[in-house]
Amino acid sequence: MEDAIPMVQAAAVHRMTNKRSYLDDDNSMDDIELYDFRRRRHRGTVVWSKCRLISVSFVVLLFGVILGAILGYESSKKMVGRPQPWGGDGDTSITQRIIDEVKPAEIDKHLRFLTAKPHLAGSARDEQVLVDYVHDKWQDYGLDVVRKVPYTVLMSYPDNTTDSYVSILTNAGEEVEKSSPHEKPIIPQQNDSDVTRPFNAYSPSGEPEGDLVYGNYGTVEDFEYLQKNNIDCSGKIVILRYGLIFRGSKVENAEAAGAIGVILYSDPEDVDPSNLPAYPKGLWMPETGLQRGTLFTGQGDALTPGFPSTDTAYRLQQKDAKLPHIPTTPISWGDAVKYLRNLGGPEAPEGWTGGLNITYTLGPGFTGEYANGKMKMHVHNVFENRTITNVIGYINGSVESDRYVLLGNHRDAWVFGAIDPNSGTASLLELTRVYGKLLQEGWRPRRTVVFCSWGAEEYGLIGSSEWTEDNIKTLGQRAVAYVNIDIAVQGQATPLIKSTPPLYQALYNATKQVPNPNPEEVKQGRPTVYDTWKHMKPDGMIGSIGSGSDYTVLLDRVGVTSVDMRYDYDRKTYHISTYAMYHSAYETYDYVKKFMDPDFAYHRAVVQIWGELARNMADSLLLPLGVEDYADFLQKTFEGFEQAAKAKLDEKNISLDGLKAAVQKFSLAATHLEQQRHAVDRNNPFAVRKMNDKVMYLERAFIEPEGLPGRPLARHVVVAPSKHNIYASSSFPGLQDALFAVDHSEDPDPAWETFKRQLSILTFTIDAAARPLQEDTA
Repeated sequence: MEDAIPMVQAAAVHRMTNKRSYLDDDNSMDDIELYDFRRRRHRGTVVWSKCRLISVSFVVLLFGVILGAILGYESSKKMVGRPQPWGGDGDTSITQRIIDEVKPAEIDKHLRFLTAKPHLAGSARDEQVLVDYVHDKWQDYGLDVVRKVPYTVLMSYPDNTTDSYVSILTNAGEEVEKSSPHEKPIIPQQNDSDVTRPFNAYSPSGEPEGDLVYGNYGTVEDFEYLQKNNIDCSGKIVILRYGLIFRGSKVENAEAAGAIGVILYSDPEDVDPSNLPAYPKGLWMPETGLQRGTLFTGQGDALTPGFPSTDTAYRLQQKDAKLPHIPTTPISWGDAVKYLRNLGGPEAPEGWTGGLNITYTLGPGFTGEYANGKMKMHVHNVFENRTITNVIGYINGSVESDRYVLLGNHRDAWVFGAIDPNSGTASLLELTRVYGKLLQEGWRPRRTVVFCSWGAEEYGLIGSSEWTEDNIKTLGQRAVAYVNIDIAVQGQATPLIKSTPPLYQALYNATKQVPNPNPEEVKQGRPTVYDTWKHMKPDGMIGSIGSGSDYTVLLDRVGVTSVDMRYDYDRKTYHISTYAMYHSAYETYDYVKKFMDPDFAYHRAVVQIWGELARNMADSLLLPLGVEDYADFLQKTFEGFEQAAKAKLDEKNISLDGLKAAVQKFSLAATHLEQQRHAVDRNNPFAVRKMNDKVMYLERAFIEPEGLPGRPLARHVVVAPSKHNIYASSSFPGLQDALFAVDHSEDPDPAWETFKRQLSILTFTIDAAARPLQEDTA
């Protein structure tokens, strides 16, 4: 079974080899890239211009420069980048003990239990059985404190008394070509009445009918293309394929275009490339599979934005919450083809065609035998206030118990969740067992380690958002960093890691300590995880972090340095949006055991990386947070933004000189701080604490209390979720948002004023962030 993925990789010849692929569940490109992408997209086709390549190069080279060029890389056993006087100390013998103690069989055992039944957020299975399982295991493992932390929040579920489906309504009033209201069971486990019916959370109920329009990925540009080609979406039902942007953003765009309903489907181009073997014979999504998911574009409880949903909380009326207003439902591509092959209208442009064996057309309306027929939707969902629960466990620090290293994963799943999220949950449980064993043997970290099992992440990061809002004052003072693993393993190729810059070096160091789980890579002379990671991604190993998982509110509202990591598939071979079974009923333990990681060797490697990274942050005298890496990030981000936007800014006589000077000042201050860290008196606890506070609070310096324009709860002015795709990362988001508005507004003048103000705020913030890094003066 270990050869299942490599064999498929060798066989894959994908029809999209010359197309750019985009993640649906991860940030896939920075908004600086997106800005240039949007400017140059014409008639549905991406024009890969020299300016576009320069923009891409900025992102790709950003991390390559950090890794290789700054001081030179000599071997995989040496530190990448700068010599460091900080991190990597404490009781370093613990590193090997962590690595040796991680047991694949324990991870296997946890995953089998966690995925035995569906466990949707708010269900008894998730909120009682699995909450108790995590709580009791953590107590058994010897954590100092374990708490259940509940919140009452607005949830959304399919109405199990009435089927949701779509159909063609003929001119005679007959409904034909009905979609399946369920996924077809493939293995006995899936024949379970608790399997979540296909639905999109927070969609309103409704039975709209109207002409059908195909809108590609549902981006702002896609709807603009339809409008420019005289295809009016007003009063129409739009069918969109998953991918490129967050599903909730697709629905917002469709609603803005006047659509009365949205149908979402996973095109086989993304989930069954080149007609490769489908589950249960292979990795790929069968034609009966589909993707569930939330449509909520906020974070946390929709009724208590910005504040925890406690008993005393003020709650909005549901009608006033930021929720979608038009019915939306997912269907399989096996059903989608029935509607798309009968669609009339002009042929879809290049870049809009997927993997169905049809001619993609745009509509509106049907042709042939269904001419004059309408698309009909039946969406039946219910809204309920339910209790969701976080489980929080603590290992108290021996010296700095008021400094928290946070480690987290969410527990709830749309169905069985064997990859998303319970590959991560099983890994978190094993990490707590390993740390508990070390405690029993006499080790205790210098700082407090906090383990977080989040509830209701799938609905909009609810558990982590509510807990962060509830503890925002404490976390702002005490949180060192947060390490998130939403998914532990979605492939066997290489780590996929996204992070803010302070953790770059600690991540490189941790992966150098972990044995390579791939025996073929070891034979090629790459004995560590780091070696394969660098080999697979020589031009940029660490990605920019946006949203889409539980680090979002901690990073974006509090300013806690954050990282998200997993083992990934080979993106050079697989031109797909995400792993094939994403959010489907086929994402089972059986699937993981047969195809994804039969021996749990890759899960083991993830736990080992997680454990060593946390040990370094929790136990090192000087925190392993790199300030000069942030300086490099700001410099490269500035250069990329200037390159992408210079012509447009020159037309308005807007200068970036002030921002450039602030970035340069920050770079000088960062260099000065690192010189101080080299010279710090390690025997002086006050000097050590002072130095650690400077680097720990650096991320906080980029938090602007008033938030970004139109997004008061998005407060990080350097990195934030993209306004038009919350999965993606946006660097200098205030500037990016303003330029997007310039390009997509009938009257761009107000957007230009917003740009000027955001430029002033960003310049001030970076300049101000540099000051605490310098030597204190009277």
